[in-house]
Amino acid sequence: MAYDRTYLLSTWQLLRTNIGNWLVGGAHRPSGFQAEDESYFVLQREKGEKQYHIKNCTKANELEAFVCWDSTRIASPTMELASFPCTSSATRHAEFEAGMKDTSHQRGKFENLHRLGFVLDAARSVRFLLADSHASHEWSHRLLLGQTIELPDAFLSEMVFWKDLTFHPLPRTKHHLDYRLVKVSGEHFGYLPGVAHIQKNAVEQLRSSLRTVHFGKLPCDGSAMLALGMWPASYIGSDTMSDQQAALWSLECVSSIWFL
Repeated sequence: MAYDRTYLLSTWQLLRTNIGNWLVGGAHRPSGFQAEDESYFVLQREKGEKQYHIKNCTKANELEAFVCWDSTRIASPTMELASFPCTSSATRHAEFEAGMKDTSHQRGKFENLHRLGFVLDAARSVRFLLADSHASHEWSHRLLLGQTIELPDAFLSEMVFWKDLTFHPLPRTKHHLDYRLVKVSGEHFGYLPGVAHIQKNAVEQLRSSLRTVHFGKLPCDGSAMLALGMWPASYIGSDTMSDQQAALWSLECVSSIWFL
């Protein structure tokens, strides 16, 4: 399964579903948070306009989608398991606000644990998760790599899916690895950081004029690669979010190595 967010146009819209007519456009909030879930309102004709009050509701400006496929097959359909209209700012949780010293940069991570845990608990057949390195994903991907996080165990013990994780040490090696095997219900669960996102982060460091990245004792000189034919757009990084520009940098890097 993979998940990510994209931007939405904030608006209200009427939908007809198999359980009735809905008014959608508000923000989703996980259960237990201070603000109520306003992602949809089920409309009833007999109640008229008095059944909902949207003037004070917060409209969603992002959509978080979860999709899954069978990577062991040559061709597999991609299915969307869940999608949640969200806001870019995280929702407050009373117990979390009272139990943590500094929550200003941690609310998004806590909300992400709740929403992701809810989906993974309902989709127990999922055994691998793919996501990028967004700041709000830090706690979830650290837990799925067997690392520790700043959240007390008392919170995790009450959260679906996360309370079922068990951690097992890796075999002893010459080099210490700060990871552990993660299992859910006795079966291994794997986490894969988004390859394209890692590539963009690496190329961003290589483009930086503030430092020179070294591979062992060898410095990486991007200007020399530009003289050997690197695409100018990739060298400049006119679009830091472009997977294509980052891939072009790596392509020329491989070509230069073989040339040398």
